[in-house]
Amino acid sequence: MLVFAALTAVFAYAGSSIGFRDGLARAFEGRSAAFREYREFSAKVATGESDLLVLVENVDLTRASHVGVFEGYILEALLLEGVTGVASVLSFDPQDDAVFQQIPEDPAAMAARIKRLRTSQPALGRFLNRDEKTALIVLATDNLLQNTDERSSLIQSLNLLGTEVSKSSDIDFTVTGYPAIGHAVLVLLFDEFIFLNLFGVIAGTLVATLAFRNWRMGLLVATATGFSLIWSFGLASFFEFELNIVTIILPTLVMALSFADATHLGLEIRKRFLAGEGNPIRHSIRAILPAGILASLTTATAFGVLQLAPSNLLQEMGFAGLLTTLTATATVFLGLPLLIGVVISLRGPDILFSDNASRQLDVLSFARPVRLAVKHGLLVSLTGIAALGVSVFYYLHLPKDYSLYEGLSGTSPQMVAMGEIERTLSPAGALHFTVSSGSPASLKAARDKLARAAAPQPVYSIFDLADPADRQALDALPVELKNRFFSTDGQLAVLTTPHVYDGSKGVLERLDEISARLVQSETADGHFSANGFLVMTSRVSTHVLSIFGWCFAVAAMVCAVLITIWLGNLCVGLISMVPNLLPITLFGAGLYLYGGALNYTISVALTISFGIAVDDTIHMLNRLRNRVQSTGRAVFTAEDVAEATRHAAPAMTITTLVLSIGVSGALLSEMPSVVSYGQLVIITFVLALALDLFLLPAMLATAARYFPASLLRLGTWPGQLKR
Repeated sequence: MLVFAALTAVFAYAGSSIGFRDGLARAFEGRSAAFREYREFSAKVATGESDLLVLVENVDLTRASHVGVFEGYILEALLLEGVTGVASVLSFDPQDDAVFQQIPEDPAAMAARIKRLRTSQPALGRFLNRDEKTALIVLATDNLLQNTDERSSLIQSLNLLGTEVSKSSDIDFTVTGYPAIGHAVLVLLFDEFIFLNLFGVIAGTLVATLAFRNWRMGLLVATATGFSLIWSFGLASFFEFELNIVTIILPTLVMALSFADATHLGLEIRKRFLAGEGNPIRHSIRAILPAGILASLTTATAFGVLQLAPSNLLQEMGFAGLLTTLTATATVFLGLPLLIGVVISLRGPDILFSDNASRQLDVLSFARPVRLAVKHGLLVSLTGIAALGVSVFYYLHLPKDYSLYEGLSGTSPQMVAMGEIERTLSPAGALHFTVSSGSPASLKAARDKLARAAAPQPVYSIFDLADPADRQALDALPVELKNRFFSTDGQLAVLTTPHVYDGSKGVLERLDEISARLVQSETADGHFSANGFLVMTSRVSTHVLSIFGWCFAVAAMVCAVLITIWLGNLCVGLISMVPNLLPITLFGAGLYLYGGALNYTISVALTISFGIAVDDTIHMLNRLRNRVQSTGRAVFTAEDVAEATRHAAPAMTITTLVLSIGVSGALLSEMPSVVSYGQLVIITFVLALALDLFLLPAMLATAARYFPASLLRLGTWPGQLKR
């Protein structure tokens, strides 16, 4: 026990170094062609995805005092480390310096200047609303999507600056944009990590206490779960694992699985102690460990297939999930027996185990409904198979969509500001098209052609800043600004059209619409190629979401093979997949019928939920095999199925409650993606329990009645303890 405690302390220290990232850009890095093209494109073109957008409200630029405050904010922002340039309404007057211009004291003169600029510079509408109460400041930065430390420091400085400047006026400054959204997600991640884990520990302890009707046993189960969490993420920290918007749910999952394994093992130890068996802890481990290992392997498989996803972030999650799942199972089967053994050696078994929970556990056996399902096994089986066929059809037709904003609610300051910018000024997103730079005339023709295809949204090009034929004017532009309209090698010109971002599906539909119009155009002025952050993320996410279908199929196939090898029975291995696939496909079918779409959160949750749902199936089949072995037979009967289900049902029900209640903390999250994950997992857990209690016994009983005995033999390895 001392060695175990020392190792736990080492892993706890290692786990404390786990970092946090928002995953906004990391989710799309990987092997996909779209990401490779974007990486080459972004190396040559400054696309502006790293810009910070500052929404300025209650500003009246016809008042000299407001112009002074507005300009003062810009001057201070330019002095902050990481800000490389600025664009605002003050940047549009070619007669004056972009920032250090003379401010007219006369409001009428300022109003006249703005009116003149609106006529000569149509793009000014993107920076100043026509009611002249809302303005936009764009701060060009270094690549803040990747450097979280610099991003955090800069955004905090800008927030402080906005608060300070606002004190002298009623003007409000709100920082938004992709880097600000990523920063907000990062701040939430740490809070969510603490909350979700505390909630899971408390909820799991309460459920375990109620299950055992003994608070000491509840604490031991919680302690063993805590050990598994520490060991799992302490080990993951050695591989520089980081928590992000996708992997934030991993600790909660590991904890829920650990509670489930500890509950199965604890109930078995309790039963053997009450039966007066010799060496009850050792025999309980031998009885439950094979099923626990197989359940862990199936869950690890669901994580492992994420290695097939062309996304570095999902590959990292797959590896971390596989590692932590296997580690958690090993820790539970090592830690809980040690804890129970220590308590028993000091105080005796009576302090942990009594017969006061037997009646409650018998109620959870669902004996009558199970026998009814077994009695009408053929009808129940055919209904289940038909439901699987229909739900698979709808699942395969589920549309795919992903939003960069899944990590934040619509009420967050950053999202509210983003919405206000798009409502009063211009779309914050942008689609970039490249065309061969060529001559100024050909470039102008290409711009006009794209403008017709992108209408009613405008198209911005180098012509909004300078005439490419005027070499002196072109050379006078700042490099950062020029690189937004020409590639660094001068071979490509960049044309940009604003886009109201509504997810990957909307981006791809908009690209298809523009492409169709370009094809219909009579002129042919160069080949247009769409690229940029929104284009790349939409293409990659669609590709990754398509891969998830294969990941899920591989996970199901591997799980069927593992169960078949474990039981030595192909028939039972295939039957066991029906009640485990059905919760996933039913959820997908329901999502399709309600007009939903498949996204990262749902795809990851469905794949992982499948692996976890198999857990109850394995424990039920373990009971069936033990019962068959105890009778000296190798072939199971319908009565064996009913009895095995009756004995397995209490532990299956309790572990489902533990898993569901432990994950239910996600429903209180401030992150929509985490809430969606919690809802999905709880629904699939409950569906999986119901199907394992009624559909699985019905199908096995039907097989026992109608299949030849040669298909009903169960293997006897690894050395199970006969009962």
